[in-house]
Amino acid sequence: FIEQACQQIARMGQGQSAAKYQTAVQELINNHSVVPHDAEFWSQFWTLPTTADSPFSDITPDDIRQLKTKNPGNLAVLLNQAVGQLHAYLIRWNGPPGLDKAPATGQDYNTALNCIRLITRIMPFMFEDKNDEFVERVFWQNQPPHPPPPQPGDTPGKRAPPVPEIVVEGEANKAPLAVQLLDALLDLLFQPNFTITNVPSLPRHPNHTLPLNYIWASGIGSEEVLAAPPHAAWMHRLEVLKCLLSCLSEALYVPSDRICWTRNKWLDYLTRHEGYYSYALFCTLINISCSYDPVGWGVPYNHLMFRDDHEAVASASLQVLNVLLNYYPPIALSRSNSVSGGSVGLARPSPGPSPSVSSTDLRAAADGTPSSEDVPQSHPEPRLRESRSTSFIMPFMPPSHNVFVNYVRDLKRIKDYKFLFSAFIRLVSNPLQAGSTRLPYSMKEISNYDDLLMVFWRMIEENPRFLSYVIADESFSQLLVAMLHFMHEGRRNPAQLGLVHLVTFVLLLVSGERVFAINLNKSFVGKNTLSDTPGPIGTYADMLFLVCGRLVLDGHEKLENIHECLLTVLANVSYYTKSLSMQSCVRLLKLFEHLSRPRFLFAAEKHYRLVHLLLEIMNNLVQYQYEGNARLVYSILRCQNDFSKLAHLRIVNSVPPSPSQPDMAMMMMQAESAAPDAATQGEPDQATEDASASSPPPASPSDAEAAPAAADQPSEPSTTNEEGAPNTAVAEQVADGDHPGDSDQGAAPQEPQQAPVVPIEPSQPPIEVPEVPMVPQVPVFLPTNEWLESWRQHLPLDNIIRIITNLSPQIQGLCTGSVGDEPLILDFLHRTTLVGILSVPHPIVIRRYQPNDATQMWFITFMWGVIYLKNYSPPLFSGSNVRLFIVNVQT
Repeated sequence: FIEQACQQIARMGQGQSAAKYQTAVQELINNHSVVPHDAEFWSQFWTLPTTADSPFSDITPDDIRQLKTKNPGNLAVLLNQAVGQLHAYLIRWNGPPGLDKAPATGQDYNTALNCIRLITRIMPFMFEDKNDEFVERVFWQNQPPHPPPPQPGDTPGKRAPPVPEIVVEGEANKAPLAVQLLDALLDLLFQPNFTITNVPSLPRHPNHTLPLNYIWASGIGSEEVLAAPPHAAWMHRLEVLKCLLSCLSEALYVPSDRICWTRNKWLDYLTRHEGYYSYALFCTLINISCSYDPVGWGVPYNHLMFRDDHEAVASASLQVLNVLLNYYPPIALSRSNSVSGGSVGLARPSPGPSPSVSSTDLRAAADGTPSSEDVPQSHPEPRLRESRSTSFIMPFMPPSHNVFVNYVRDLKRIKDYKFLFSAFIRLVSNPLQAGSTRLPYSMKEISNYDDLLMVFWRMIEENPRFLSYVIADESFSQLLVAMLHFMHEGRRNPAQLGLVHLVTFVLLLVSGERVFAINLNKSFVGKNTLSDTPGPIGTYADMLFLVCGRLVLDGHEKLENIHECLLTVLANVSYYTKSLSMQSCVRLLKLFEHLSRPRFLFAAEKHYRLVHLLLEIMNNLVQYQYEGNARLVYSILRCQNDFSKLAHLRIVNSVPPSPSQPDMAMMMMQAESAAPDAATQGEPDQATEDASASSPPPASPSDAEAAPAAADQPSEPSTTNEEGAPNTAVAEQVADGDHPGDSDQGAAPQEPQQAPVVPIEPSQPPIEVPEVPMVPQVPVFLPTNEWLESWRQHLPLDNIIRIITNLSPQIQGLCTGSVGDEPLILDFLHRTTLVGILSVPHPIVIRRYQPNDATQMWFITFMWGVIYLKNYSPPLFSGSNVRLFIVNVQT
């Protein structure tokens, strides 16, 4: 009873304080005669008892906008007073030079917290309008804001109310208000008895940095730190980090097409020069995030029995760290290439509308793309550099203009790599482990794995040594399985498309390394988490092929812009893939069937590039690793009709369509459904695959009948190839004879003469697709025979045709129509050599990721989309006019 009475009294007190708080805010808005020196009036904003959520409920977005519009002088004084209060208490706690410090009291901490909460609430709305110069004048010039404009009901000739004078006192106030605020927040992050354990005093020397034994957690930089603080200090850390995040949120209010070219003075101050707290802040943010362990001793349901102060602070630390690492000062029109060491010219991003983010369901994040579905030019298009070198060369890393990026590049100790990588594996794998426990919901599932993957991406992109350590570590397979699980489960979920994009970029980067491709041949260990793939998985390469193939066949339509990236990943590792299971081979041929259909090929001008990549993958597997990929050859022989259709596809002219005629897509489907069967009489029956114990059940109809891509979908990432595709990189020649396979089955020493290419002769005329004349008012792509021949002659079909021509007659003689045919055929293919049949293998061509402005714009947009949706308690940015993406509020 006494406890309930105390809670009721506390609620009554909070209600009275909220009423007084709201009254003071309304007086600020409407009263133009508030005196800046009236200490009694201003003190009620930081002396009234509040909670972390109080300012967000007591001050509405309209209140802040009205105060900024009607009475900007009072708002400027309020901000100066709040920052001044923080500096006054810091001086009092730490002691003026030459004098002893005064002990801090509980009321002092409450006053500082109230100032922090007020600033956290107001700052996002200061960045909404870039034309009012409020932020520039008040925060960076220490000048009063411009007087408010005349209101509609004002009397003509009426003078604007006077702007209160901003009181500037003390030595610290010589710096701009923004610098004072950031310095105060950094001080508070390492304030004894406030955010860290109480210590006598911190060493403060202007020319030195904070000793690393004062950081929050051990790991990088120091292994001996202060003892863990009490619960109150964890809450103080969280509030200071959220205030710092709100001060750095100016990017949210910049259009996506200008984000890479807009200078952020707040981030400039923190990242351009190394300050007293810079390295300590870097170590603190990364150590407190990586030291978090949601499982602990592994006691089931422990997260329901004990309070977890660490998780919220770790999430906020990751968000601040991502903001600091993803800021590139727009100093020059080129920046360092973290892969090749050269410079990459930056093209200004194409203008376009903002992307959409839903804020109603807080579990559903935006897809992260920097534009909506109707704006293809804003999708990320990573440049791929073609490299023919299989030896690893440490690229030259020029100094960055961001000190936090330099800290990442300077990490060299194996001990640090081990600490970071073990944390990434433990935390990124947590959702997969929590969802597969025997006791339901017995393990805590974290929600910041996307923030962790962004940090992991930045580290492997900026630190080649760390990338080499990661891909060589045996535990990388655990991280790979978790990432592939995210891709597979999120392929149809609009809320997870941004995460799928992010994992695709990670795979694209690591697939350029030879060690990664070789390690994929290890036997898969663990539980199969692919819901649509029954039975065991052979190797990690099988899992990669299955997941990437599923994304192309059955992914969300917004994932079409990464289909070429996914196939590029498979092409990079195909040179070293020793053996694919029957499941993976069937998936590859299903993929070829889908991509080679006329309704897909003719839907967009660049769709043929996907077919080229897929044929390149098959050629690599057969030429370099034939001995272990007899199943792929068997699958090719069973689907030889699809290759014949592609080889003899053509477009014929037709009369102009009338309104009664079907559209082009319908005519494509009709022509395709009426296409003849070009298979020979002795072709193995398709039912053999279904009856085989070594192959999966037939794929669902959705695999083969996937909807054709729309003509206005985003263009795929640009690649470089020998056939004249858009060239964005320089190729490096590999040493003669440096091939990944040790088998002599797939390569001939010279160009064979005894096995000429014999095209498959179809039993019926080739497919004929009517050519629809151009209709000016319909903005669709219209294929022509010239366009068709311009790329079909470059398709790597020769080796596939050689295999079918030479092996198909021999396979027909082995077919008896029984279920035992498949083992006999596979045994025959294992004993058969293709020496003298296939052409000389081409040099190994690896397409490596190359950073550019489009991908950087996408990462910034995705990062802030995640931050926006995760900061809902308190609602840090809700109600503000975000311009980086579109916020769809569903009722």
